[in-house]
Amino acid sequence: MIEDIVSHHLCIYSHNKAHHKPETRFPKNRQNTTMPPPPLTTIDLPAIKTRSWTLKTTYTISDIISYNLALGAPGSSLPLVYEAHPNFHALPTYGAVPCIAIMGLVHASMHDFLPNFKGHAHVHGEHYLRLRTAYPVPEGNGQVELETTARVVDIVARLTGVLVCVDIVTREEGSRDVIYARTSGRVS
Repeated sequence: MIEDIVSHHLCIYSHNKAHHKPETRFPKNRQNTTMPPPPLTTIDLPAIKTRSWTLKTTYTISDIISYNLALGAPGSSLPLVYEAHPNFHALPTYGAVPCIAIMGLVHASMHDFLPNFKGHAHVHGEHYLRLRTAYPVPEGNGQVELETTARVVDIVARLTGVLVCVDIVTREEGSRDVIYARTSGRVS
């Protein structure tokens, strides 16, 4: 099982004060009206934990060089900017690129399993990226194909919302080897 290979948590924290603290409104005919919070809701955690999202992405040598330069690699650091260098490689944080894309899919569907979820009222709690092997370097003008899978592993109640923990694993599509795993969280 993948749990034996990596320990990775992405936590998404959504903060919505209206759920826990009355909101004050000032209509035309009244000076001060307090609106009650919405009723408490329950979620089906076992059903949510069966959800997963998969995304296929590709990258080329040009993508690696652009990423390395964007993160400040100097032109004199040939292993990061010159594809013919024997030690050419991507920076270890390159794994964040497919994770950002798949978290877009997870975020877009959170309203399906989290009642009262408001996409604009969440914060990124934390993340952990574990590189299992070096990123494969494409040959010539070729590209490397990756398959990234995300799944909800836990939802934890907090004072102002919930913490959603998501495991993300990326494999090279041809070999199925795990390249990296990432866990992140968001609070809703």
